Amino acid sequence: EELKAADARLALSEERFRLATEMSEIGLMDSDLLQPGQPFWLSYNWLYRLGLDHLPLPIERDTYIQRIHPQEQPERTKKFAALLAGDSSLYEMEYRIRDREEKWLWVLVRGSIIRDECGKPIRLIGTMTDISELKNREMQRYYQATHDELTSLLNRRGFMEAIAMRFTDRQPVTGAFLVVDIDGFRFINDVHGQEVGDEFLQAFARHLKDSFPQDTVLARFGAEEYLAFCPELMDAAAAINLFQPLAVVLLQTSAGSFAARSSGGFFLCGGQEGTPESYLQKAVLAMHHAKIVEKSACYIYEPSMQAMAVRRHAIRERLSQALQNQELFLQYQPIYAIEAITERVIGFEALLRWRSPSLGMVSPAEFIPVAEETNLILPIGEWVMREACQFFSGLDAQKGSAATVSVNVSVRQLLSPGFSNRVRSILQQCDLPPGQLGIEVTESIMMTDEQHNIAVLNELRAMGLSISLDDFGTGYSSFTYLQKLPIDVLKVDKSLIDEIAQPDRNALLLMESLVQMSRLLGYRIVAEGVENSDQLVLLRQIGCGACQGYLLGKPMSAEAVREQYPSIGS
Repeated sequence: EELKAADARLALSEERFRLATEMSEIGLMDSDLLQPGQPFWLSYNWLYRLGLDHLPLPIERDTYIQRIHPQEQPERTKKFAALLAGDSSLYEMEYRIRDREEKWLWVLVRGSIIRDECGKPIRLIGTMTDISELKNREMQRYYQATHDELTSLLNRRGFMEAIAMRFTDRQPVTGAFLVVDIDGFRFINDVHGQEVGDEFLQAFARHLKDSFPQDTVLARFGAEEYLAFCPELMDAAAAINLFQPLAVVLLQTSAGSFAARSSGGFFLCGGQEGTPESYLQKAVLAMHHAKIVEKSACYIYEPSMQAMAVRRHAIRERLSQALQNQELFLQYQPIYAIEAITERVIGFEALLRWRSPSLGMVSPAEFIPVAEETNLILPIGEWVMREACQFFSGLDAQKGSAATVSVNVSVRQLLSPGFSNRVRSILQQCDLPPGQLGIEVTESIMMTDEQHNIAVLNELRAMGLSISLDDFGTGYSSFTYLQKLPIDVLKVDKSLIDEIAQPDRNALLLMESLVQMSRLLGYRIVAEGVENSDQLVLLRQIGCGACQGYLLGKPMSAEAVREQYPSIGS
């Protein structure tokens, strides 16, 4: 009777324990390590969850192990071997395992070894806990910390961690780092709103994914900057070709299609000393070089770019004080009418120059982009216009003529509120008739807020100003598109003029076509960069009305203009 009572108490205790473990979702594991196949017992609730409830107990260990995720198998084997060898007293691991619906569960398994008096392992007991919910929350937090919310690409942290996982100290980094920057994106955001801007960035990210091999690591960093790592890419020509689909691409949004023009920089690493961070920084330098030298292009990093970056930083630091310290000055290059054999001056283009006490003479190609990036172009541009108007208003040689002085105006100036009113005020203060001021703009007006810029140009033109499209022939303009623009003058870029005297005559025929088309559309043409008499003769033969360049007149100071040109426009 006592034995029966003891058995009953034991059965009740085991039932309570079984119910408690099943209610707590904890699985109990008990394995006989002495038997072939190391059979083990597992709580029925977990046998059911894993789809093993149809098997008789005990089940073979391999049957269970086969359900563990392949990526976790090596670590599990290593830890279990260490436990059996006595190198660790507790087995503890998180891994994924397939459930009865073939889905992956995250489980936490803890176990310990029971040994005989000789220290031989004879039994493994442990527990299994479902940690899927906790793991999913952790993975969600990690995903949010390592991915860009808008495009679902990696962010900078995720990018660097992905690179670090690929390489160790014993395995040097090989491949290509690429940095891509979308030129002019901020204008889409400012003009059409953030929602359209977000659509544009998402479309660009999709295009980025489609343009690169599947093993490329892609990320978004900053508003319009993207990162890529291309494993094993070491050929410069192949790298540039890989970038080409990104240079100019048309992207669709709810507000219409927009051209995304990108600048890129590559750093090719072939096992040299350094870190992924330093390699990425070199790619950034190459990208900035591309934005300065030639937008919508891509450059491979060269050591000389480091020195250029240092100089650019110095320019940025000193340019902010250049206007205040009176380091900026203007030179004036004459524009000639060339229809007759005797050329005559019909105006001047005001050219901005900078003489820095510490940097010396700084090229406009260096400091103008910096001025635009820092918005210093607004006060500097207003100073240029005022200085040019004061000079020309006080020039006795031009009084009573139709001669003009032209100033270059950036897109940022056109976009600034009240630009037309400031121009009107400057003309009034300088007592210069509006017809004697010319505004020169580049094709970049088409890349930004076209409607706004055209409206501003129309206001200026209605005031009597002459509007010139500068550097024509270097961009993507067609005559069909030009008809939308309120312009009076096409200034043909020097790159075309340089070729018109070549034996194949292709450039000359093209220039002749431009002259004829311009005449039909009511535009005047000015050929820029005329440097030899052969060019001048050919331009005169095809009917080009005006030119400027070193052949007839170099840029000069205001004092030199007064001395050399007693009459203008007559």
